[in-house]
Amino acid sequence: MGENFIRFKKKAFKIRLFQSVSMGAALGFFVAGLLIFIGKLGLIGLSPLFSSLIGGGAALLLGAALYFLTGISDIGLARRLDSELSLGERVQTMLEYSAENTAIHQLQREDANEHLSKASPQFLKIKRLWLYVVAMALGAAMLITSLAYTKPEAPLPPPETDEKFELTE
Repeated sequence: MGENFIRFKKKAFKIRLFQSVSMGAALGFFVAGLLIFIGKLGLIGLSPLFSSLIGGGAALLLGAALYFLTGISDIGLARRLDSELSLGERVQTMLEYSAENTAIHQLQREDANEHLSKASPQFLKIKRLWLYVVAMALGAAMLITSLAYTKPEAPLPPPETDEKFELTE
């Protein structure tokens, strides 16, 4: 693998990590906020601390699941680079024959690295970044709203009078 390919691989890793952390945090905020809100309504008997722990567990679970599910192999990244940068399978070939040390393979690796050096890793961007921002904002809004919510007190019953109603003549 060339150093230019490693730059793209690091950029893809950062994108994958951001997506996993942001979606995990969004779900964790939402779950914790929802449980705190339901607890304040008196429907469940969870304290805000336990609700927060459950939300944190949900965040870790979803974040880890997304991290492992959205992983891309070196060959998958090479295919993406070849197709999006119109490199004609140069990167895939470089990876496939990386163990070979013949002159032709060395020239092919140099050619692939030269073409990759012209491209910036900035072309790898987070698709639909606004979705991640909105999801985190909604989760945080749910948590903040539930923490600020106070259950309204029931109206007081009318005061009882000492006189009892009786029919007289």
